[in-house]
Amino acid sequence: MAGIVTMLSLLVFLTTGNCEYSDPVPLYVGTMFPKSNHWFRNYGNFLTLLFEYAFEEINNRTDILDGYSLKVIPKDSQGIPGLAAKKFMELIDEPPTKIAMIGPALSDELLVVGQIPQYYNLLEFLPFSREVKTNEVMIQAISAGKNINYNLEVTESYHPR
Repeated sequence: MAGIVTMLSLLVFLTTGNCEYSDPVPLYVGTMFPKSNHWFRNYGNFLTLLFEYAFEEINNRTDILDGYSLKVIPKDSQGIPGLAAKKFMELIDEPPTKIAMIGPALSDELLVVGQIPQYYNLLEFLPFSREVKTNEVMIQAISAGKNINYNLEVTESYHPR
């Protein structure tokens, strides 16, 4: 009888244990930058490492996303718009499910890829693409009411020359 009580106590402890000791729930974010065969490759590799580092810093804090952990799923677009669209679809279709996408970094890629997320209700963060044509694509996506794209432009106040 004591063995059964001990076993039940252990089972209750294991199934209702303190959440602080359980593994955090992973949240996956896809990134897509040219990482090879393109003049932007050094920046693309740096940006991938930058987001991995930023997510690691967020994951180490308990006041942000407590109980969750951000993970990067990187893809290499090689700076080719058609390949960027293919890689973007791979990020959408392949497990694990992504909660957001970061990139592409180049405007030529965005002209193709920027039209896709609205059909998947997917958040896309575009930190670099900022030509007139790309802004038109983003306005069309926002006005369609299906997706919100954040396009943050670097201004001289943030990037003094």
